[in-house]
Amino acid sequence: MKRSFVTLAAVISAGAANAADLRQAPIYKAAPAPAEISWTGFYLGANGGGGWGRGCWTFIGTVPAVGLPAPLDEGCNSPSGGIIGGQVGFNWQTGPMVFGLEAQGNWANLQGQNVSLLPTPPFPASTNRTRVDGLGLFTGRLGFAWGSTLLYAKGGAAVVHQEHDFTLTGVVAPPVVANETRWGGTIGGGVEHKFTQNWSGAVEYNYVGLGTSRLTFPSQPLAAIVDISRDLHLVTLRINYSFR
Repeated sequence: MKRSFVTLAAVISAGAANAADLRQAPIYKAAPAPAEISWTGFYLGANGGGGWGRGCWTFIGTVPAVGLPAPLDEGCNSPSGGIIGGQVGFNWQTGPMVFGLEAQGNWANLQGQNVSLLPTPPFPASTNRTRVDGLGLFTGRLGFAWGSTLLYAKGGAAVVHQEHDFTLTGVVAPPVVANETRWGGTIGGGVEHKFTQNWSGAVEYNYVGLGTSRLTFPSQPLAAIVDISRDLHLVTLRINYSFR
């Protein structure tokens, strides 16, 4: 009988010890689910990259007119160089579809030149040059999101500031300069990835078509009238901060 009481006491003591261990054991909770990535909201960012293009000159005549043959092809140049700037925009997301509006402004240093194809004589030998020093894009965006990655297309209006000049070969004189701010259209696209809910990076391409404009170069004694066509291709890396 005494032995039975001893055995029962040992079992009760062991059970109490196990219960104490269970009370002291850590309780593990499931990790919270990561926040769902959203593309809705304002964003602000910076971009940098390069551009290249093609511009062709056509001689139209002079002021005053002196009977020179026209129109005449002067050839084409291909300005290229770097661009850097920033962008601001707003996105709306519904399901996987993302709609947005964006404004972008860039400082540019795209330069190109060519030897004029005008016949000598009656024209003096000369070199034509173009420099693009600034541009802006005002676009709508349409994209499809796979979670943190967005594939998008964009299009809208573009504005470009350009400086054109020509210099006479073998003549010590400053170049004859004509400046213009030209509006045109742009279309492009890119892929953007969110590293966090706020920070994202993208690579983007844009084509800018500017058509043809007619410029008057104030040379002496005759001012030259020239038609100049222009298009540009832009490739940029972008980083954005979304305000959420």
